[in-house]
Amino acid sequence: MVAEWERFQGEDPEGLVGFLAACGKREAIAALGKGLRSRPLAVRLAVVSAFGPGGNWSISSTGPGGSIGPGEPGPLPAAVAEEVEKLLVESLDDTEEREGLSGSWEGKSFSDPRVCDIAGHVLSQRWKGKYESDLSAPLKARDRQRFQDMNVWRKEQKLPLLSLPQPRAIPPVPKEKIEPLLDALRQARPKAKIEETLNAIAELGLPALAPTHQLLTELPKDHPARAEVEGLAKWLSRIVAEVTVAEGPVKPDAELANLLKDAKGKPLTSQMLVEILHRVAWQRPSGSTGIRLRAIRDDDLTGVTLSVELLTTRSSRDGTQPGWGQPERVEVAGKHVLTGGSGFWSNDYAREPNAYQGFTKAADEALAAPPDHPFLISHTLVVKE
Repeated sequence: MVAEWERFQGEDPEGLVGFLAACGKREAIAALGKGLRSRPLAVRLAVVSAFGPGGNWSISSTGPGGSIGPGEPGPLPAAVAEEVEKLLVESLDDTEEREGLSGSWEGKSFSDPRVCDIAGHVLSQRWKGKYESDLSAPLKARDRQRFQDMNVWRKEQKLPLLSLPQPRAIPPVPKEKIEPLLDALRQARPKAKIEETLNAIAELGLPALAPTHQLLTELPKDHPARAEVEGLAKWLSRIVAEVTVAEGPVKPDAELANLLKDAKGKPLTSQMLVEILHRVAWQRPSGSTGIRLRAIRDDDLTGVTLSVELLTTRSSRDGTQPGWGQPERVEVAGKHVLTGGSGFWSNDYAREPNAYQGFTKAADEALAAPPDHPFLISHTLVVKE
C-alpha cells in the first residue's frame, strides 16, 4: 500500500489515505508525509483530516479541490503518534485554501479552510491542552495560533522558535490633540459643533478609531451624540490600512494597480470592491485567469486589509459557453451572511452591475457592523473555459 501511495498521481486517493492513516505503522505515516506539499490540494486535505475525530462533523462542498474526511484511527502507538504529530505540525505551514468548503467539526464552524487550519484542528483534538488551534477563529487569530502550535513542537525538538505574527501598528493620536475633541462630544454641544468635532476627528484617520471606540463604550445609550459617535467609529473602522497583492507570475496592470492604490487610506465601500471586480471582468491582466479579492477586518481596531491574488489556473465548466466561476463569501463575527456563487456567469453577465447585487448587499451588511466585529468579504472571478 505504501508503494501504491508512492505511485499515486491523482487527486482522489479514495481509501488509500484512510488505510495508511489507520494501519498503525510508522512507515505508513512517514510515507504519507513524505513530499506531501507537492501533492494536489485535495490529497493534502485528505491526509491531514484522516487523523481527526469523525463523530461530530458535517460539511458542504462545492467546486474542485477536495474535501475533508475525518478518519478517527483511534489510539496510536507512541512511535506512530509521534510521526502523525510531525506530519500535522509540518502542515501548519500550508496556507492553501479550499474555496467552497464549509461546515462544522467538533463544534467548530469553518468556511474555505486552509490546509493549516484543518491540521491545527486535528492537533488540538488529538493532543488536547497541548495545541490550541481554533478552527472557527478569525484569520488573524488562526495565524497566531498556528505559529504558537509550531513553537510548541519546535521547543520539544529543541529547535529555534519562530517569531509570532505581530498586530498591525497604528500610531496613536497625541492626547493633547484627541482629548479636547472627545470632551466636546461628551459635553454634547449644539449640533453644529458636534458635526464640526466629528469632522475634525475623521480627519485624523485610522489612529482616531481606538479612542473614538472607547468613547462609544462610555456614552450612555440616550446620550445626544451617541448615534453620531457610533457612525464615526464605523466609518473609521472601514478605512483600508493595507493593500496586499499575492506574489505570483502575474502583476496588476496599470488601471487595476491604480484602483488598489486609491483604496488605501479610504473607508471601504461595496462599490469599491465591485469596481475592482468589474475591471477584471472587462479586461483581465495579461496572463491571469481571474482574481481573488478579499477584505478582512479583525476585532483589534486596526482597519481593513484589502488583499488581491491574480489567478493563473482555470476552473472546469459544463457546456460550451466560456465564462466565469464566482465563489463568494461574506462573514460577520463568525456568522455567514453570504455563501455561494458556485455556478456559472457568462462573460457579458459578469460585466453587468446587477450581477453583484447579492454580493453588494451582503458586503454592505458587513461594513455596517460594529467596529470590533471582525468581517471577511470575499469574491473570486475565475475563468471557466
